[in-house]
Amino acid sequence: EAVSRLRARELTPRQLVDACAARLGAHDAVVNAVPILCLESAREAADRLEREGFPDDASARPGYLYGLPVVVKDTMPVEGVRFTNGSALVDCVAARSDLTVRILEANGAICLGKSNTPEFAAGSNTFNALFGATVNPFDTRMTCGGSSGGSGGGGSGGGG
Repeated sequence: EAVSRLRARELTPRQLVDACAARLGAHDAVVNAVPILCLESAREAADRLEREGFPDDASARPGYLYGLPVVVKDTMPVEGVRFTNGSALVDCVAARSDLTVRILEANGAICLGKSNTPEFAAGSNTFNALFGATVNPFDTRMTCGGSSGGSGGGGSGGGG
């Protein structure tokens, strides 16, 4: 629905990025689904897409994800963004994006941040020493589950 509204010019990429950022700001302090944000670069990407405009040719880039904000699991590096894989042993700023991230961005997706994950994505609960636990947005006494708990917590209304 979001991409359809972007394509119809009912919504701009910047408006959608700002709406998602507001949602994260309102809910993620409790849920802890998206501990790494890159909102400045997301806004820059949205502004660039707006200047370039939605391609008239369906096969042209940026493509079918034009202006769609995404959160990337912190097991995949995003160039210029903190990358931890849930571990202090890895904690760095990524020099290059993962292939999956590059494909998403080439097709118009905009990275808002990185979702929480247990250390090295190995665990039945999303908890790590760097960022703590991600909780279930529907019952914060409960876990959000395994290695994709940050994605689940954010995507279920707690953060994204």
